[in-house]
Amino acid sequence: MHVKMDEQVEIYWRMEMESGVRTLVHRQYNGKEEKVKRQSVMISSREYLERILKWILERYRFKKIHLGMPGLAPLFANYTHRVEDVGISDEVEYLELAEKFCPCKLALSQPTVNNRRRGTLNLRKFPQLEELIMYGVPLDLDQFVESKLIRVTADTITKKIKLKHANKLIENWKRGVLNYKTIRISSEPSRVPIKVPHQQWTALHDEREDSDVFYDDVENNRKKIGSFRYSPKSFEFVSWEENGGKEPSFFFNRCF
Repeated sequence: MHVKMDEQVEIYWRMEMESGVRTLVHRQYNGKEEKVKRQSVMISSREYLERILKWILERYRFKKIHLGMPGLAPLFANYTHRVEDVGISDEVEYLELAEKFCPCKLALSQPTVNNRRRGTLNLRKFPQLEELIMYGVPLDLDQFVESKLIRVTADTITKKIKLKHANKLIENWKRGVLNYKTIRISSEPSRVPIKVPHQQWTALHDEREDSDVFYDDVENNRKKIGSFRYSPKSFEFVSWEENGGKEPSFFFNRCF
């Protein structure tokens, strides 16, 4: 387990087997020096982790909590503070926990073990959410285009990206409804697109070939420019402001 107390102090706990004996390795770094302590323990790594975590949660508040092990949600039952950055799997109990934390940034992944009860992300239950990262978890495009998210990374979609989704995001940007920063949604490697004015996108059809990839640079009502790239299997957006005020050349030739 890794706990970051502030910008300098970090603490690690790791259970190891040394000569057949369970050994807890406690490593603490304060920005200048590192201290390491080893202790033999007679309990399982999970039991020790739960004890340590419970002790920590009773004494500290955290801006960032990422959980990589299933079944830890009950330990947070009495933790009532808001957490800005949350990383969890899409198990039902963890999604409910994340709702309670009310984060600005949420990272979702698949459970690390099989046979866990997985849920579905409901963005309406995350009113403060600005950034969403999803690995191996399908993104609901209908929810996304109606949300307040300004940073999105997703590598899994279950259906083709429709033109109505792309046009909704462009309109949100043009009218200044949302100041998008970066959007990267793709289930395939990036391909070289053709520049097509976004005003013509509505005349195209969703039934066209999957090989069609096109892009345009769009200025919003605040005189900011962003680059949109669209295909039925991928969608990208980068604000030029996020890229030093210039068109992002990497935008069209890199892979996810």
